[in-house]
Amino acid sequence: MAVVKATELFGLLSSPRKMPAAILVHGADRSAVYDLCQGIVKRVIGSSDETLGVSRFLEAQVVSSPGRLFEEFASISMFGGIRVVWVSGAGDGLTKSIEPILTSEVAGNLILIDAEALSKSSRLRKLFESSSRSASVALYEESPQELRLRLERLVKAIHSTDNRLHAS
Repeated sequence: MAVVKATELFGLLSSPRKMPAAILVHGADRSAVYDLCQGIVKRVIGSSDETLGVSRFLEAQVVSSPGRLFEEFASISMFGGIRVVWVSGAGDGLTKSIEPILTSEVAGNLILIDAEALSKSSRLRKLFESSSRSASVALYEESPQELRLRLERLVKAIHSTDNRLHAS
């Protein structure tokens, strides 16, 4: 799987056979990264209520306890179905913890990792981009032209909604 676009990711999540074991979402826009991760969680567990379907960790918690990520990945949910193990603030330090999951054939819960923008030389990014059991999604900042086009579409949408309201 390796590198996918954000728009392609949800297609992968709709089929258990296509779903990666782990997904890395990274980018400079932290709110866009968080929003995409929230969308992934909602798609996988079928709800925005994370209470029972999501286990959340920081990179430091995972790194300080070797094997913990694999245990979370391989654990069976008490209520059935797949869980999401979400690791926030990740960097290259997480590479050793995620390698055993990506190199094994074991099926398990979805590992979701969010990170700030990772350089092309990042070990974590390289691992995700080279594994057939993972997906890496990079969210780049919009160029000035892309931002202008998005704002123009937004203004047009607001304007057309406003016109429909006044016509009623």
